[in-house]
Amino acid sequence: MTLTATFSSRAILLDDDVISAHLFNIASEAVSNAMKYSQCSQLLIALEQQGHRLLLKVQDNGCGIADAGQRRGAMGLKIMQYRATMIGGELKVETGAQGTCISCDVALTASHNGANHER
Repeated sequence: MTLTATFSSRAILLDDDVISAHLFNIASEAVSNAMKYSQCSQLLIALEQQGHRLLLKVQDNGCGIADAGQRRGAMGLKIMQYRATMIGGELKVETGAQGTCISCDVALTASHNGANHER
């Protein structure tokens, strides 16, 4: 199986180790799940700053997510949701026959915005 992975982002410096760590772990879990379960051939990882918000997106072209209630030990989505909540973010999971998109939208407070620098 060949997988093409693409990362899309402009340089974003975030002076908040907690937000950075949780976003990294959400992305890592989403990529791991896509590689293990989705049978995808393409994977897109994107991080964008839109004004006072950060948007992390991990999207694949795989088979979608079966009903999580039917899968034993399906903790990955629950842990990603927990991580998003811990940083005041919102986790969205959109899935279907064309693949899955997991996104996390996080508002940056005034203290975070002063520390963000785009290059």
